[in-house]
Amino acid sequence: MSQRRTADVIIVGASLSAAAVAKRLTDAGYETIALERFPLPRNKPCSGIISPRGHRFLIENFGPLPKEVLHDPTACRGVTFYFPGGVELPMDFDGGTTPHLNRTYSDYWAIKRSGVIVHDNLRFHSAV
Repeated sequence: MSQRRTADVIIVGASLSAAAVAKRLTDAGYETIALERFPLPRNKPCSGIISPRGHRFLIENFGPLPKEVLHDPTACRGVTFYFPGGVELPMDFDGGTTPHLNRTYSDYWAIKRSGVIVHDNLRFHSAV
């Protein structure tokens, strides 16, 4: 038997972006629920390189990054994009280094700290 629950906002997914939105909504007083398809923490193979601006946002909204949310090496100075045909485009970050996040754990850490109620290992089919 399923239980009915109401909320002001439902966020589908538990990524860093979802955590940022959830934080803003809960801080504004909205009852917010996040629904995640996979069990948390979930494997997230995408890059954990964030911009200095993104790093500042995380610290300002979620606090200092714990060691367990970082990859080794824990920081980087920029990225290089490699394109077909051998074209390389380096992009150094202004202002120094930025953390290299382990997205499996950083996303989970942020969504937990956002103040949102999280339900994982389920699917969202449609809104009524």
